[in-house]
Amino acid sequence: MSSQVDPCTSHANVIRFPSPEHRVLVQGMMRSAMFTQSTLKGCSRCQTEGILIQSSEPWECEVSLKFQVDARNVPLPRVRNFSFGPTIRDPAQVEDRLRRAQLAILNPDLDRDGFPESFLTGSLPEARSVSFSRNCISLKVRGPDIVDLSFVDLPGR
Repeated sequence: MSSQVDPCTSHANVIRFPSPEHRVLVQGMMRSAMFTQSTLKGCSRCQTEGILIQSSEPWECEVSLKFQVDARNVPLPRVRNFSFGPTIRDPAQVEDRLRRAQLAILNPDLDRDGFPESFLTGSLPEARSVSFSRNCISLKVRGPDIVDLSFVDLPGR
């Protein structure tokens, strides 16, 4: 009799990946998420959507910010999308960009000059305007070793 993990009651879930490359990419993204969580005191504080797309072009990652609410959690008349920095061509740069993107989401001064570009370089603010946000970081990753997949990482541990 084999033992099975109940995903509803266990903290461990088993995921079967269609290819080794897919497993490596997801593990890398999980390490990035864990880095972001540990940097921001133990948990993610906004949702992150990942869109993975197989492409014949070299690997690249685009990061954008989607704002649905303002700093007072009041819905905006329309969703505001911001490209967050240039396209990343080196996977080692994703962790820093995610950390900076989450801090931009948590300090949503949408009408300030230089927002959100001011979060891309230099030192990062210690304080946050909001603890959690309904706004979202979006990652679009393309490359030849990518398997088409979309997912959302919700705030929390």
